[in-house]
Amino acid sequence: MLNEIIKYNSATGFFVFPEQLYNKGQERTSDWIVLDNENILFIECKAKRLTALSKIDMEIDNQFVKDVIQNNWFTSATKDNIRNCEKPLTKDAIILGIEVGKVYKAYDDYANNKISNLPFDSNKVFRPILVTLEEWYAGIPDVKNVIIQIAQSYLNYKSIDATIVDKFPIIIMSASSFTIDFQIMTKHGINQYYQLKSNNELTNEKNIFNFELIKDLFNKELFEPLTKEINKTKK
Repeated sequence: MLNEIIKYNSATGFFVFPEQLYNKGQERTSDWIVLDNENILFIECKAKRLTALSKIDMEIDNQFVKDVIQNNWFTSATKDNIRNCEKPLTKDAIILGIEVGKVYKAYDDYANNKISNLPFDSNKVFRPILVTLEEWYAGIPDVKNVIIQIAQSYLNYKSIDATIVDKFPIIIMSASSFTIDFQIMTKHGINQYYQLKSNNELTNEKNIFNFELIKDLFNKELFEPLTKEINKTKK
């Protein structure tokens, strides 16, 4: 579904690259990379859902988060340590934080020209986006703080400058939000989309966009067929 949204709603002037393998196929970029003249989007799509328990557990286990950071539980050998966390929301936020860290890691590799099919262009602004299947609690301060801490710690573990996380903040959104947001990007341009978001005008633009979709649907499903029937009766 998201693949179709990206492929078929890309405006003229957008260059779209699917996931790129590099380092002899051992590493990969984000799922989609979208470029225009001034920006480069790294879009990672995750099938991660909040567990049922996470939706009722609103407490973060800060000590467990510290344990992850201090012990560098970022390897395949230490995954079980995170899976065994007894606080579902904490566990899900940590897992998402690692995924966010991987998006920045992929960009860092791009910036260091490690991706042969994608030469680095320092003139393009990095715009990271992570898309999940459903709405997350990523905007709640405590949860967002865990996600950012874990992403930065993951980058430190990989010997990458973690200040990139603050320099280029990631947007985490659901698939349903992304389907609208990306179409707004193609309509107005990437810079204008981020300007709308920065000025808190994106909600209004979404409402206008949704109204236009409903109007088009009304025309196609009701008004146009009704007009045809009326015209038939006049003959």
